[in-house]
Amino acid sequence: MILAICNKMTRELKILKVYIDHTFKHVTADYEILYTDEESLNQNLKSGLSRLGVVRRAFKKNFDEMSK
Repeated sequence: MILAICNKMTRELKILKVYIDHTFKHVTADYEILYTDEESLNQNLKSGLSRLGVVRRAFKKNFDEMSK
């Protein structure tokens, strides 16, 4: 079920990747950016941190929904 939640979140959140480690104990999220210049870096960091901030809440919501 955890793997299914990670896959669902990765599909829905686009640039954000959510995955479980090889021990199946830890869920991790990362945000990939393309660096072209300082302006894009600044914008990407703000967007990435904002998106990463919702991962825990979204994961719990998906987990609760799938547990029913």
